[in-house]
Amino acid sequence: MHEDLLLALQLLMIRMRRTKRLQYFVGIITVYVVLKIFFQATPTLFAVSFTRTRASLVAFLTVIIMIALNRIRRNYRVSGQQLISMLGPLNQQEAAIVQQFKRC
Repeated sequence: MHEDLLLALQLLMIRMRRTKRLQYFVGIITVYVVLKIFFQATPTLFAVSFTRTRASLVAFLTVIIMIALNRIRRNYRVSGQQLISMLGPLNQQEAAIVQQFKRC
C-alpha cells in the first residue's frame, strides 16, 4: 500500500512536469501570435496569413488552452497532496520524493 502511494506520487510528478513543459510551449506560441498581431498588418503565423480577427481568435484559443493546462496541474497537485497525507511516517528516501513533488 505504502509503495503504491509512492509510485502514484511519482507518476503525478511526471505528469506535472510534462504539463508544465506543455504550458511553456503554449505560452511561447501565445506570445508569438500576440506579437504578430501587434506588429504586422496581416499577421502571418507559421507561414499562413490570417486576418487580425482570426489571429486574435488563435491567441484567444491558446490562452484557453493555457488556462486548461493550469487547472490540470492544480488538480494533479491536489491529488498529490491527498496522497502525501495518506502516506503517514516516511523514511529519508520517501521524504525526498515528497520534497521533489512539492517543488514541481
